[in-house]
Amino acid sequence: MSVVFYLFALALAVLAVLFIVPVVLRQISTKEYSDRHQKNIQVARQRLDDLKQRETAGEIGAADAELLREEIERGLLDDIQDQPTDESDTVPNASVKASRWVATGIAIFIPVAAGTMYLAVGEPDGITLNPHGEMVTAQQSPPTDEETGQAQSFEQLTQRLLTHLATETDDLLGWRTLAQLFVAQQRFAEAAGAYKMVRTLEGDNAENLVREADAIAMANNGVLQGEPERLIQAALQLDPEYTGALWLAGLAAGERGDVKVAVDYWKQAEKTTSNEEMLAEIRRLIESGTAELARIEGLDTVGSDLENNLVVTVKASIDPNVLTQVSPESAVFIFARAFNGPPAPLAVVKKQVKDLPITVELDDSLAMLPNLNISAFDQIFIVARISMAGTPQAQSGDFFAQSSPIRPGIDQDVIELSISKRVP
Repeated sequence: MSVVFYLFALALAVLAVLFIVPVVLRQISTKEYSDRHQKNIQVARQRLDDLKQRETAGEIGAADAELLREEIERGLLDDIQDQPTDESDTVPNASVKASRWVATGIAIFIPVAAGTMYLAVGEPDGITLNPHGEMVTAQQSPPTDEETGQAQSFEQLTQRLLTHLATETDDLLGWRTLAQLFVAQQRFAEAAGAYKMVRTLEGDNAENLVREADAIAMANNGVLQGEPERLIQAALQLDPEYTGALWLAGLAAGERGDVKVAVDYWKQAEKTTSNEEMLAEIRRLIESGTAELARIEGLDTVGSDLENNLVVTVKASIDPNVLTQVSPESAVFIFARAFNGPPAPLAVVKKQVKDLPITVELDDSLAMLPNLNISAFDQIFIVARISMAGTPQAQSGDFFAQSSPIRPGIDQDVIELSISKRVP
């Protein structure tokens, strides 16, 4: 076994040298990269200040200003992600020679010192092979795949930015960039906190209020009632023509069942933007809301109560593979949602894993909000979800099943769902 040990020790010594020597040779070039990075941040800040002045002076519209602002911030993100390369950095000749001498000394010293120390105090016989031919120690098992997994680039960038902001707490551009990184990783609660810090540093404006409201809503499964709507209305007080605020205000009204108010907001938003993609989505919402208003008015004219008593029967079960991964006491939420409508549930039933399989009936008596129920929509879909945290909001690791769109009272009588998928 001594031969295996010595080969293993030699490999570790070489690995240590490969880690340390490039760092020594790259010290001065890394400093130059850091200087360039700080200059790029200053340039980005100046561009954002100029853009804000032009927007305030009326030289550029709010929608165009938002596009330019995102372009500047994306450029900064690219700069932060760039790493210094040996080809792009130069150092004075004297520094190069000194670094090379230091690197050579390290390359010789580390293996010799490590070997001498281990022969004095080590225990080579403690190294053994397991039945698979893998090297392990008597006290330590091989690392698992999860332990050796590498962090994603977004996570690495986020951590560097968090480290920077721990000391540079007044870096407005840094907090704004951090918020966007959190959104990209779907860490919406943390994004809301970062946007709140942006508001603290820059003050309240329509854009900051709307971004924080959107992040809070996304962290709460898309629900805009409560704090998100309060922030949206505050944004409209500051800028009644801010497209994003009008858009979200309409969605919030739709959640409450105030379809007419929602359509009014979207019609105002239609007049405030020239962005073709946004216009298409706003017009789709207006069309959908107008059709819903016509349907509601038709029901009122006829005076029919038939649809007000719609019942959707759901049979929920669990895949055997999932059953082994959850607790019998884990919460199970079975609920209906509008298809192409507000994200708030139309009817909800709460059970436990030990109750499955189970058949439940969803109707208007189970609605969470007034006028936002199954009877109010032509098409809905059903979701059955096991919540690992016991909360209604979907979280990573939850298990679920979802139906295709159905027409209440018209399509199949019983909706069958087998919980087998997992929230990423």
